[in-house]
Amino acid sequence: MRHHRQASFFVTSHPTPPALPQLLGLFADHGHVPARVRSRLLGQLLQVDVDVVSLTDGEADLLAARLRDLPTVTSVRYEQVEGQAAA
Repeated sequence: MRHHRQASFFVTSHPTPPALPQLLGLFADHGHVPARVRSRLLGQLLQVDVDVVSLTDGEADLLAARLRDLPTVTSVRYEQVEGQAAA
């Protein structure tokens, strides 16, 4: 049985033109369509919040690590909520 989780990612980035497409492209590269995306400028930084459902064990950790590897990203944190188990 695999456990599925919902995760909310909170990413801070430098507000360059490719920052948002790169960030969202990473989710697409891993086969995820975000349930919700919110972005806003906070002073000299871009704050992007991304909610993703149906992550399997370890996927949120992997996505967070890949987000941290993006050149414009300055910080990443996330919260997970346990979902229902699937066979």
